[in-house]
Amino acid sequence: MKENYKLSRRDFIKLTGLGFAGFVLKPKESGLYWPKEVVSRIETDKPEYALTIDDGWRPDSLVTMLDILKEKGVKADFFLVGTAAISCEGKYPGILSRLADEGHRIAYHTYSHDGNEIQKAKSSWLSSDYDDWMSLFKSILGSARFKKAFFRGARAPGGAFTDEFIRFTQKKGLTPYGWFSDPSTFNRGIPIKKGEILLLHVRFSDEDYLARLDEFTDGPLIPTTISCLQSQESCVSSCIKERDRLDNKLNKMEEIFRDDNR
Repeated sequence: MKENYKLSRRDFIKLTGLGFAGFVLKPKESGLYWPKEVVSRIETDKPEYALTIDDGWRPDSLVTMLDILKEKGVKADFFLVGTAAISCEGKYPGILSRLADEGHRIAYHTYSHDGNEIQKAKSSWLSSDYDDWMSLFKSILGSARFKKAFFRGARAPGGAFTDEFIRFTQKKGLTPYGWFSDPSTFNRGIPIKKGEILLLHVRFSDEDYLARLDEFTDGPLIPTTISCLQSQESCVSSCIKERDRLDNKLNKMEEIFRDDNR
């Protein structure tokens, strides 16, 4: 057990019976810690946070969420599951090509999201699973489109960042990305703050949340991708529409405030 763990994630799951419900307690709220290699927040002076969306099990929700992101002019990082991608392509052929062509990024979230397997998996098994995942998405998107959309990130199902998972990411040259904010599932009512990595899922209950993101932030913040948040320059070109929308909303609020105080 690593020294920075107060309780191993495996023992915690056994004790609480939470299993892989799509969320885990975060360091700030619970006193539990991921390994130091896991990135869940990025130091930045920019008024931005990273928008990440997991899984992909609901094809209809994926279409709706892509429509929302396009309307907002926002880009996101999708940590997609292989079998979920097959399901989406089966119902909406070309949907992943649309995701890539609209500027979103794709990262590894295992081939099948088997929580029990991940808990006991060796780095060699994870490497093989990753290779299968890569082959699948290359076959769906084509090599050129995949190369453009893929970024070297990995997220363990249920946040099970075991020592073996970390060893696997190091072997493959991947960065393990967790999350700091998961308000649609776990820390409801806690506003999203600057520099945090936000977790949503491709599902009906998160569609409305995605459409109303600015209502859940600590002040006017702009959602962007992890790579943009990490860069020195703001990815303004991908955020202009969202920035203008927030500015217009603030201007309207100021007008209402002035009218109320006349």
